[in-house]
Amino acid sequence: GNPSATAGDYGFPSSFLWGSKGDFGPLDAAVPGSAMQMAFWQLGREYEGLRRAFRFGELRQIVEALSGADVWTRKAEVLKQKFGDVSDQELDVMLRDLFRSMDMDNSGCLSAEELRGALGGLGVDADARQVRAMLALADSDGDATVAEDEFVSVITSIRKGASKMQLALKRPEGNAMSMLIAAPLLFLIETVSFIDQAVEGFLEGKLQPQQTGAGADISKEEREERQRLQGLVRQLQLSNEAVTNREEQRLEQLQIALDKAREEVPSDAQAEIVRAIESTQGSPVIMVPYAILCWVIDVLFVNRPIQRFWFLENVARMPYLSYNTMLALYEVLGWWRVSSDARKVHFAEEWNEVQHLKILEALGGDSSWIDRFLGRHAALFYLLIMNHIWLFSPSFAYSFSELIEFHAVDTYGEFVDANEELLRRLPPPQEALDYFCGPDMYIFDEFQTGREPRSRRPKIESLYDVFCNIRDDELEHVKTMYQCQTAVLPLVSPNTVAANNLVKDKQHSARRAKTS
Repeated sequence: GNPSATAGDYGFPSSFLWGSKGDFGPLDAAVPGSAMQMAFWQLGREYEGLRRAFRFGELRQIVEALSGADVWTRKAEVLKQKFGDVSDQELDVMLRDLFRSMDMDNSGCLSAEELRGALGGLGVDADARQVRAMLALADSDGDATVAEDEFVSVITSIRKGASKMQLALKRPEGNAMSMLIAAPLLFLIETVSFIDQAVEGFLEGKLQPQQTGAGADISKEEREERQRLQGLVRQLQLSNEAVTNREEQRLEQLQIALDKAREEVPSDAQAEIVRAIESTQGSPVIMVPYAILCWVIDVLFVNRPIQRFWFLENVARMPYLSYNTMLALYEVLGWWRVSSDARKVHFAEEWNEVQHLKILEALGGDSSWIDRFLGRHAALFYLLIMNHIWLFSPSFAYSFSELIEFHAVDTYGEFVDANEELLRRLPPPQEALDYFCGPDMYIFDEFQTGREPRSRRPKIESLYDVFCNIRDDELEHVKTMYQCQTAVLPLVSPNTVAANNLVKDKQHSARRAKTS
């Protein structure tokens, strides 16, 4: 370990800590309550979280954007009636002429007042809030005005068929994912609005914007340091295209190696390795849910890498919970009773993913209500999927986890390469030091079946080291999943192997001492 490293406080305590308080009160015991008690307690916390997100956060931005998009759409309909059916080139000229007539001060940009006046002249009603939302949607350069090109772009995109939802979420034409994700959330908002009428008085004065980097128990310097670190974290980037390219290159290199191995005259051992690798290639049964998962992640988390990783780790831990559940079921039914070591390894794998979650929560990965809502429900969905895939084929279930973990290796690998300079300037959170450099490394060693037991001891000096080690953890998961699919004998606990080796060494030393 590296106990001399200094931890950074990013202002986002992990919710895995015992004693953490919910919005409606703390858990006052070391064990949870009944399912009904916990469900109602969580409903209260999540409902207030939803209301906070709606009033002060990301959901309010979506609703206001939809309001602005609605006015833009109505304006486009009025212009369509006014201009008639014209070509794209003619429409461009007409829109630019219209823009100049609306630009009363000839500044080359429309202010909120000019935009609202022009709407009134066209017979389109819009209040001040809707006009501000319209301006925010069209303003691509952030100067709080609408330039001529921005005005033309919005009207043209509507004419080409962009829906209000696509316009509000700034998705390109033809991207249906925005509707699939946003429509249920907006339906949820409309539904809880009825509940609001009953509890509005109770929440009045108690509902405040979520504060980050602030608190009554910290000094001004500590608050400023948290805000500085949070600002640097927001600068971290991750390209979906770069991740896809890295994944494609890895698969291409693997295919080239397999083709080359087939062309040669391999030994029996080499031929067996080739057959084993071929047997782990993805089946359509697992490629469909895997493709859906990757699609959702790419759409939801554009240039939000910390939130993306938190979502991914939530899903990635589910297969290991499923494996232990199904192995225990097989044992109870008497079908398969040689998996005690495998269950220890799978527990350690799931524990490893939980530690990754704690690290990412310390960096703000779950600070958004939308991300928490989607991440938790996606995890439950994939837990059910994995249980059914196991019943169909345990090998397919292991193959699915191998795909997810390899995707994680590629994603984390691209992330650390693209952000190395910035990551090296950021300190590790305390959660990372506690896990990677703590005094008890038993469970850390337990999931690493693909290397010499107790041979890995991370050194953590910066956030770069943290994410490099998370990437390496995911690669160890890949090795274990491959072994689960191809090994002739069941998994053996690495700690058991290390303990047996120690006993053998002591016995060997004792025999040598007797003979000398």
